Amino acid sequence: RITRRSEREAYEQRSLRVWASLDAAMGYIHAELAGYDWQLVTQAVENRAEHLPRDETATGQQRRADGLVALARDWLSGDAPDHRRTGPVGTVTVDAAIAAETQGEAGVAITAGPRIGPETLDRVLCEGSVEVIVDSDSGVPLAVGPTSRVIPPKLRRWIIARDQRCVIDGCDSGYRLEVHHIVPRSQGGTHHPDNLTTLCWWHHHHAIHGQGRRFDSTSPPRRRRLLPPVDP
Repeated sequence: RITRRSEREAYEQRSLRVWASLDAAMGYIHAELAGYDWQLVTQAVENRAEHLPRDETATGQQRRADGLVALARDWLSGDAPDHRRTGPVGTVTVDAAIAAETQGEAGVAITAGPRIGPETLDRVLCEGSVEVIVDSDSGVPLAVGPTSRVIPPKLRRWIIARDQRCVIDGCDSGYRLEVHHIVPRSQGGTHHPDNLTTLCWWHHHHAIHGQGRRFDSTSPPRRRRLLPPVDP
């Protein structure tokens, strides 16, 4: 079982080390990421590598290295190719019986990726494109959800235009504004505008979905305060 606490602990252990050899002829990178972030990074690197000219002499590791360098060049030059958005991060498979019995702490996984718990499931259902397959006890698919953006693009743009900036009290950031479900979809939250708010990437990715912080319900909509996470 993967609890919300264990997911937050894995997130807090994230790190990225970079260093050079003594003669500076080589550079090294070592990263430790929580499972879902690891899936994001590896998929981005491999997808970018797939769009590079084919070099039959390159190993898989070398192609991934080339993909990482290409991503860095795209970002620094502001010349990211149109194929940078390639659809859902992955299909989320849910074993209905196990997930219900454990409140999502078991029975949920990203296809060809890590098992995930309730905290990460909330994040997947909030952030991007998602395809959900629900299995019965026998493993037979009961329902296959459509592959689509979780929040329709037009609604996302309207919410950001309404709020203009990150709504966290004291934050005026406009960097990578994202729309967040106040009540998570896994807990019955909907796409109604009253249940959607705008956060900067840092507060959305780090404070809410990484650290598990939650909104103070007594704070006003445009100056929301964050409370510490509640451990189960």
